Amino acid sequence: MSTKEELVYAQSPKGREMLLHAGHKYVLLKDFKNRKKTWRCNGVIKYGCKAVAKTIGNSYFLEKQHNHRRETFPVQ
Repeated sequence: MSTKEELVYAQSPKGREMLLHAGHKYVLLKDFKNRKKTWRCNGVIKYGCKAVAKTIGNSYFLEKQHNHRRETFPVQ
């Protein structure tokens, strides 16, 4: 599933690369040399969410669905 919503990259308080997209936060799981990145939902601890997304350049693909609602967060 690919969507056209904006991808916003940020840094977590612990210094990890984060992805903010469509009301969900992701932390970087794997960074491949060919611009592919795999992201895990930040709600894995709080909600037990197993959502996984992949980005290739500016394209976004959700591989596993979220089990919780979107959150609102300030973009810095």
